[in-house]
Amino acid sequence: MAAETEQRVWRGAVPVMMQLAQDEVSVMTAPEPLYLLAPREGYLGLFSDQIRSHFGGAVAMVDDRIWLECNGKPLRWHYPAGVLYDSRCDRDRDGRPVLPWRLVVHFQRFPQDEVVSCHDEESCRQLFFNAFKEATFLRSGSVSTIMSLGLDEQQALWQAVLDLSQHRHIGGMLGTELERLGQGLRDICSSLSERQGPVRQIPVRVHLGDQTLLRPLPAEEASTVGQLLQSLDQAEAQCWVQGIKVEADIGLQELYVLFHSPDQFLHMSLITAIMGP
Repeated sequence: MAAETEQRVWRGAVPVMMQLAQDEVSVMTAPEPLYLLAPREGYLGLFSDQIRSHFGGAVAMVDDRIWLECNGKPLRWHYPAGVLYDSRCDRDRDGRPVLPWRLVVHFQRFPQDEVVSCHDEESCRQLFFNAFKEATFLRSGSVSTIMSLGLDEQQALWQAVLDLSQHRHIGGMLGTELERLGQGLRDICSSLSERQGPVRQIPVRVHLGDQTLLRPLPAEEASTVGQLLQSLDQAEAQCWVQGIKVEADIGLQELYVLFHSPDQFLHMSLITAIMGP
């Protein structure tokens, strides 16, 4: 069951439809939407060049710090794409996510007080490693494992993230190829985790709408999803992890082992109200 679940996670991708903000169109005819298939464990910021290439000719002024809007609010796109989709997408009356995921692209008025810039590969790389270091410290009480990585190991880890995020759907092999790329990244992360020693805390990020809460939990406590929800006064909320609705009696330690992301955090998306299209 664990292997089957892991395959489902790494094969996961979200169909995305991006449209240029109407008030930024400077040509007679607005450009066609850009359709992407974003791997769940990838990062939307790594599609920046493709977004610029598709929409850049239709705007009068282009800011290097492009940004995305979802349901009227800026999208904090330095988190994995699947996490953002689970927490911010529209849902039908039964709570099922609506596809494709509709996002609005902006080239102007960057909301610097609300989101960080992911405008190029280097900025995405820095944000990824900052998150990786933070999760490592919460998990083991030290960042010595990360700080001792050689340049070749750092590059191998980042290249695995790049390969997964920027994978193209060719010849109907999306699921198999994503699984292969994802497993390669997972193997690298597992090797690093083995060097860190026993887990002291479970690094957890809880995504509630456009809010993100840091909730590290002691590893020796057998906490469940329901207990975490109660501690947040969200006992009635739905909990989604990696596109899967999680029941309240599931243990957080088990969830972490199966579902933590490449940045070493367990990302949990809480749904308190259904957002329709």
